[in-house]
Amino acid sequence: MPEVEPAAGSAWHEVGELGPGRSSSHRSTVLGRHRRRDPGTPHVPPATMDGMSFDIAALELATQRWREAAAALDAARTDLEAVVAQALREDGGEAEAAVAEVTGWSRERMREAVAAVDEREGHA
Repeated sequence: MPEVEPAAGSAWHEVGELGPGRSSSHRSTVLGRHRRRDPGTPHVPPATMDGMSFDIAALELATQRWREAAAALDAARTDLEAVVAQALREDGGEAEAAVAEVTGWSRERMREAVAAVDEREGHA
């Protein structure tokens, strides 16, 4: 099976060359791709779909990493919205300027954050 090159902009791609004598499998190991697979999970051989060969384990790993990242991003957004809402409620105009400077958010986005917190807390 031919080696698959990483997508531009991916964490694997950004590492770049690791130096002479280091293969892409070394690069994968350094980034934890091989270490994340549960050793108790049997290896799934490459599958064939429409004449294309791909590694199911790599697909499953990438999917799991994407789901975890999406969940972390959602949690971070929820936390940020809660902090912004609290700051705006407590300090009003002074907080608005600081929030805008730190987050880059417009007044409308700040209002949306407060509304989202209100809805989550049942105040809406």
